[in-house]
This record gives sequence, structure tokens and C-alpha cells, in this order.
Amino acid sequence: MKSEDIVTLIAGGILAYVAWKTFTRTPAAPQVVNKPINAVGGMYAKNVTNSALPSEPGYAWQYFDNGTAIDPQGNYYLNGNLVWSAP
Repeated sequence: MKSEDIVTLIAGGILAYVAWKTFTRTPAAPQVVNKPINAVGGMYAKNVTNSALPSEPGYAWQYFDNGTAIDPQGNYYLNGNLVWSAP
């Protein structure tokens, strides 16, 4: 086998490998929309005191300084929008 044939085979192999890697890429992981409370904004959220009494509407809700709230059923809200529903 001639040296130029070997070079051609190697070049063809590299080209085939590059084409295979280009067309068989795994898709990027989807962006996480429903982030855990400690990942919102990339830092831990601090709990805000809820002084609502049992007869008041906000009773049993948990509030956090990053705009997250958790209702008594376990649903998560971020700035008033539902971002995760408890099963």
C-alpha cells in the first residue's frame, strides 16, 4: 500500500468520525423551570416570618426572601406564579 493511500484512508476516517460526531450529538439538557427553592437565583433563600393566625388567609403558607412561597398543599409559587404543583 502506498503512503498516499494510507494518508487518504486516515483522512477519510477522520472525516467520517467528525461527520458522525456532528450529526449524532445528544441534545442539550432542557432548562430546569421548576427549580428547588435553594436554587432560585443561585443561592439559598431565607425564610420570612409569617405571622398570620389560623383564621387568616395566609396561615400555613411559607414565604422566602427571593419571592418564593409554598402553600399549605405544597405547591411552589415564584413571584405569584405557580412553578411546581405537589403530586
